[in-house]
Amino acid sequence: MIATVTNVSTRAMLKACAGRGVDAAGLLADTGIARRLVDEPGGRIPLEQVFNLWDEARRRTRNEALALHTAELLPFGSYKIIDYLAASSLSPREALIKASRFFRLVIGAFELQFRLHKDQAYIELHIPDAARAVSNQYFEYILATLLVRFRHTTGTNWTPREVHLTSSAPADLAEYHRLFQAPVRFKQPINRLALDRALLDLVHPQADPALNEILTHHAQRLLTQLPPEDDFINQFRQVLREELNGGQVGLNALTRKLAMSRRALQRKLNSHGTSYSESLDQLRCELSLAYLKEGVEIAEIAFLLRFSEPSAFYRAFKRWTGKTPHAYLQWLKPARSPSSPC
Repeated sequence: MIATVTNVSTRAMLKACAGRGVDAAGLLADTGIARRLVDEPGGRIPLEQVFNLWDEARRRTRNEALALHTAELLPFGSYKIIDYLAASSLSPREALIKASRFFRLVIGAFELQFRLHKDQAYIELHIPDAARAVSNQYFEYILATLLVRFRHTTGTNWTPREVHLTSSAPADLAEYHRLFQAPVRFKQPINRLALDRALLDLVHPQADPALNEILTHHAQRLLTQLPPEDDFINQFRQVLREELNGGQVGLNALTRKLAMSRRALQRKLNSHGTSYSESLDQLRCELSLAYLKEGVEIAEIAFLLRFSEPSAFYRAFKRWTGKTPHAYLQWLKPARSPSSPC
């Protein structure tokens, strides 16, 4: 199944773009998103299209803080049941547990994880299909939206200890510091908010346990109505990436981790229209593009993707993209946002 995201963020982002003179209709047309998907109540848009839209909007507005400004433009209640579940919860702790549980109502494929460690709490964004090309703008938008909403539900200037972002630092950090009011660290391994654990037990002024129970049951019903995500393929790709990171490429380690025989794994992959070799090839392609954009040296990419030598990586890359790695980087320089060739 194709992962989707509710159209709430898209509407808010288009409003932010319009405020900077960017034509919303042209932006949607150029990223292949039908206007009806944006306008219809409860509409959902394929995740990859939303990522492309965010990246292109960032480029056209030349606004490095577009994600933050969009989060601030979004009125409380725009996310409907998720917003009101948070507001009617007794505390941020309960609200975060509910938000994690029902996060798929907002966006498919992402996981919102809430965990505790000593005197800190962490709100983390994970993507099970880790090889998927992602938009750093969208990660920043989600964290900023969570912060703005928890300030609203607690009635306090709720601030994190630190903000960790996987993106590179923009030229101007002023808007990040203004909104988060905390140290913002870029090029981190995970997108997350680090909080003082004491914040979790603030009393929500609009807490309503009876309403919260009704909303929880309704959210659960809505969750069952969503199209199921393909958990097997997500799990398989995640394990495949872990094996690459660990320096192993082969079916034996995969079958052990997935508790399947080689024949059962191959049958399962075939039923999904793919194979082990095709999946490995696609994962290497997607990761190579991400590494190149991050400035990783080509010899290092060849090593990370477990090619026998750099020349083998060169041949594979040209097969994927039609270009050598150096030519592809030159082609990207005019700030293009190409569709993935993988």
